Amino acid sequence: MNPIINMLMQRLQGKNPQGYNMVNQMMQNGANPEAMVKQIFGNASPEQRQQVLNTAKSYGCPQDVLSKLQNMK
Repeated sequence: MNPIINMLMQRLQGKNPQGYNMVNQMMQNGANPEAMVKQIFGNASPEQRQQVLNTAKSYGCPQDVLSKLQNMK
């Protein structure tokens, strides 16, 4: 598993075990969690979106991934 994804999954497990289980199950079933991320980002306020982006950046998320997240609607 990609080291960044592994780190983010560990943090998700600590902060939101239910969310972790859901994403982990999706990944194990071969699903791409991008659709879920799009749905979550589509329902988030601009402030919430910025907070997620800032948190991901502080975790070392690459700029290309941040840009992709920022452009999701």
